[in-house]
Amino acid sequence: MSRTIADVVANLDGKLSASDLHAILKDYALNDDLQYLLQNKVSKEEIRSLTDNRVSLQDFRREMDSIDDKLTDYYNETQRKFSSLATQRDFQSLTSMLEQKVSVSQLNQELELKADKQTVEKALTKKINRGDMDTILAKKADLVRETFHNEND
Repeated sequence: MSRTIADVVANLDGKLSASDLHAILKDYALNDDLQYLLQNKVSKEEIRSLTDNRVSLQDFRREMDSIDDKLTDYYNETQRKFSSLATQRDFQSLTSMLEQKVSVSQLNQELELKADKQTVEKALTKKINRGDMDTILAKKADLVRETFHNEND
């Protein structure tokens, strides 16, 4: 029996302890966990459809360059349009010029003080024209000369 106990003790010394057994089992998965993971794994068809649908890096870069070019064109067009608009300084200058101009009511008041076209035409028709005036003055001058010459003679 002592030999049997010694054999059992020798066998137990060669066996793993509980902590060693737990350390080794940590690296292994339980059968249920393994089955669950295998059922939820990605299939070959899913991987193939993802890789078929992905865009190549060159295509992506070309598309990004195209978008960048369009944005640059849009920016340049917007800048060109903004440069053709009036600036705040232009607007202020125009406002000050308009404030210096005569208003419509002031213009109407000034026009009321002035003679209208019909009044000017009536006044001009009453006046003698220059040609007639020159003729009358020439005749008058001739008469004065004749009288002056007659008196001196």
